Amino acid sequence: MPSISLATIYKSLDALESVGLVRAVPVISEKRRYDANDDAHHHLICSRCGSIRDYYSHDFDQFVPKGTVKGFVPEAVSVNITGVCEGCRQKNR
Repeated sequence: MPSISLATIYKSLDALESVGLVRAVPVISEKRRYDANDDAHHHLICSRCGSIRDYYSHDFDQFVPKGTVKGFVPEAVSVNITGVCEGCRQKNR
């Protein structure tokens, strides 16, 4: 729908995030990325093409101990693993 402005799209995404239907994926770039998968999971981020894949790890889920950590109460753990995806590795061969 080319008639919809990016501002409208981002306002809609912000509204969806505020009601918990999507969450922002904290990646280091100028692009905002969102995830509608509300399962507990982490992300594999390709540093070359920027692709993001879901990654499930019970070990990472348990990374922060339950309870208070020096005055901080953790609510969730989200791990981003940056590397090079298979597609980008294949391109370099």
